[in-house]
Amino acid sequence: MIAIRPDNSKRPAKSTRLYWLCKCDCGNYTVTADADLRRGKVRSCGCLHDELTGQRFYKHGQSGTKLNMVWQAMKQRCGNNHSKDFPNYGGRGIKVCHQWLDDFQSFYDWAIVNGYHEGLSIDRINVDGNYEPQNCRWVNMKTQANNERKNHKLSFKGESHTLSEWAEITGQTQSTLSARINRYGWPLERALTVKPKKGRNQYDRAL
Repeated sequence: MIAIRPDNSKRPAKSTRLYWLCKCDCGNYTVTADADLRRGKVRSCGCLHDELTGQRFYKHGQSGTKLNMVWQAMKQRCGNNHSKDFPNYGGRGIKVCHQWLDDFQSFYDWAIVNGYHEGLSIDRINVDGNYEPQNCRWVNMKTQANNERKNHKLSFKGESHTLSEWAEITGQTQSTLSARINRYGWPLERALTVKPKKGRNQYDRAL
């Protein structure tokens, strides 16, 4: 792409940045910020990105697939501040790693090797960490729900789990454990270890 002459027609009202009218190798003209040209951030009128993207999708046949939609959605919530999910992801500083950001094939290869199949969702092991191979896994909806940032985990004998996980581990209902801890103020050890007695009501008021 060749810079022809200064052209500030697209410069924001309060900006002092210099803009150039450029001629792309494809023959099209575009106006680009001087700083973006110097950094190599812009190399075409947009045709290069479209061409490379088209080649990747044509070669691998993944355009429109579930994995491609997962990849696109992941980038949107981390990089598009107009996305409704941005405040909980990009707004908190969560990013997509460079390895995946501009290379769907890299993301696809990781997904297949790491157990992806229909019905699973991508999940960050550390909910405050980035989307990157060492911090991501494929899980069902139940596991993902238990790993949400809003969940409060209870620690007992060196283990930390959500209330629903403790209910499954102890064989009790989540409503019973919730009532014991939150309504009746039972110590955690008692709430988790006392088994419901036959004939008692569901919240064990008499225990």
